[in-house]
Amino acid sequence: MDRRWRGSAQQALQTLTSFQTFQDSLPPFDPATSLNMADVAAVYAVHSFLHAAGRPSEPRASSCLGCWYLLTPARPHTLPNGGNEQSPGAEPVLEPVIPVSASFAGLSPNLMQRFFALEEGQTLRHVILALVDGDGTVTLSRMYKGIHTPAEGAQRPAEPTG
Repeated sequence: MDRRWRGSAQQALQTLTSFQTFQDSLPPFDPATSLNMADVAAVYAVHSFLHAAGRPSEPRASSCLGCWYLLTPARPHTLPNGGNEQSPGAEPVLEPVIPVSASFAGLSPNLMQRFFALEEGQTLRHVILALVDGDGTVTLSRMYKGIHTPAEGAQRPAEPTG
């Protein structure tokens, strides 16, 4: 059994959407604009990775970028006082997860800049890049646009000089 389905994720395996059902649920986009960053199997690998982690995902298609991406609820950051940034009862913030095959040779700074505008008129603060190896291993990396303060950990006071 794949290691991602061991432990607490075994229960999630029972509710994972089949590959065929997932493929049928993918929204279409114009193949002429496709960047071919990830095939259906790579997108499904990311979907199953998120599902095993207890994060539901909804497939979307970017007409601007010519790729599929997944929307998943963001995990609220834990604040130093033990609370979190999301108020109780609030609608969850959705994060775009962009699958990219590790064999895709066109990943460049210019292309990554385009990730922050998946749809016309949309500007995102951050996206999650999901790199998918040939064996289905998924690595998530959060990318921010510009410089932002760290989102986790307590602030350390500056050490006195002199």
